[in-house]
Amino acid sequence: MLTELNKIHTFSVLFTKELNMEDKLITVARFLRIHEAYEVKMKLESVGIECFIPDEMYAKNFWFHLGGAGGVRVQVKEKDAAKALEILEKGQ
Repeated sequence: MLTELNKIHTFSVLFTKELNMEDKLITVARFLRIHEAYEVKMKLESVGIECFIPDEMYAKNFWFHLGGAGGVRVQVKEKDAAKALEILEKGQ
């Protein structure tokens, strides 16, 4: 099992490295259910904010461990974080 977790973590790191290296990702929300993360991702992308769910594969394969793993993160680029948080707080 530990090997599978390492593979997923490695995938997340590799995916993040495909971004421009000056783009730091900021976690703007955490959820215990993947569908909640997808809802927020769709909401933010509808206003032009690019989003990432680095825990997506982990959530799909090991959903029963999400609480102990800190949940499913929704991340945005640092330059978009303030706008994303504002949108999420307003519930738009």
